[in-house]
Amino acid sequence: MKFEEFKFFIQARLIFNMEQVCKSFYRGDLFYSDSFQIENEKHLRSATSLNSIQPIILGGEIVNQTQKVLILHNNYHLKKGFSAVAVLQEILFSKTSMDCNGAIQLAYYLTLLDAFKLFYKTNAQRIFDEIFTGNEEDFSGLSFGTMGNCLPSSPDRPLSPIHYFVVFDETITLDHLKASPEKYIGARFRMGGSPKYLTKHLSGSASGWNIVFKELKNGEPIFLGAMNQATPYTMTLAELKEIMISSFNKFPAWEQKSYARFYASKNDPNAIIGFINGAISFDFKRLYEELHEVKNLKSNLTKFIRINSKDKIPIMPAKDSVQIRSQFFISPRDALLFKKKLDKSFIFADDTKISQRKKQPMQKIHDDIKIVDTQIYRYPSR
Repeated sequence: MKFEEFKFFIQARLIFNMEQVCKSFYRGDLFYSDSFQIENEKHLRSATSLNSIQPIILGGEIVNQTQKVLILHNNYHLKKGFSAVAVLQEILFSKTSMDCNGAIQLAYYLTLLDAFKLFYKTNAQRIFDEIFTGNEEDFSGLSFGTMGNCLPSSPDRPLSPIHYFVVFDETITLDHLKASPEKYIGARFRMGGSPKYLTKHLSGSASGWNIVFKELKNGEPIFLGAMNQATPYTMTLAELKEIMISSFNKFPAWEQKSYARFYASKNDPNAIIGFINGAISFDFKRLYEELHEVKNLKSNLTKFIRINSKDKIPIMPAKDSVQIRSQFFISPRDALLFKKKLDKSFIFADDTKISQRKKQPMQKIHDDIKIVDTQIYRYPSR
């Protein structure tokens, strides 16, 4: 296959896969974690019904047989002994908390798998698994979440293998999309929300939105975005702005009730930050070349992670040194939404099973475990 044909194939499959991810959010299978209510707000939320992935927990120095840890909110990596291909096939029909960064990463992984199938036919899944099984110590295998989609990554976020296959161009603007839309199909852009959003909604998930460019229709850019359940996911920027302003104007949680006075008018041009210049997209040339020399891809990928991580290479928690407890429950309203799958076990950072909250709060779990100096980091944007 010629390069230009390959590029067109990847763009088309990326749009298709992003739509499948968006449909999963629309059904409520993948969901934003502010759908959960948490008894102790300092604990962040990562939840999945899959046994093949686990939240990323980074460990620090052990002092007096205790260890400070960092739970990366809505970040996951593949457990040892499981198939990366199986995760990608199952996760869209699981119950997994996610953010819009992770949603786009899933679409990119699914498109990578499509590229492998194009080149390697019946051997594609075996080769893909060999490459993306990776190493649990440096997350060079399948991992996804709020860690970002491209270099440079924030210094407190580990790299994902997806970074190796994408490039960032900070000069791309809306004018570029309107002038040459075919060049940017599948590219990821960002819409900034209200600067006051996280003050009013500390645990909210609409402070910003990562979106994928789909097409130019009647001169207007059309985007795909992973939205909340039963919310349309194909939109213009004006439609997304309305959603973000409506999310900001909602009454805040009780702890932030003093900020209920914050209100944004839909007619206010400064109500939200708006479209942010800069596009992330596949590095088509690198992907094309690597697939022709796939025998070197695994070593190249691992080398890339180690070189670019530097001090960001995570330290895994020492086994049995400390256990983390988070007390989760589902509100009666959300229980109705999730009733078809409430019988499944949800795996949290502490491998705690979820239980439905009715009239009484959920009973405390593992009361015999001492929680010591747990540090939690909140990633505000999705």
